[in-house]
Amino acid sequence: MAGSGRSDLTSKTLHKALDKRHEGALRRFAKSHTTAEVRGLWQDALARGDIPAY
Repeated sequence: MAGSGRSDLTSKTLHKALDKRHEGALRRFAKSHTTAEVRGLWQDALARGDIPAY
């Protein structure tokens, strides 16, 4: 499996960068305990334009 260590490092680096970029949203969503709370946070984020419409 040549190269798998490099791929793992790339994945970890990307994951860390995304966590840092979206740490505020991650914190807000982590505090939710029900489906309704997650749905409300999602709808708020969608209304603010934090989540692109599909």
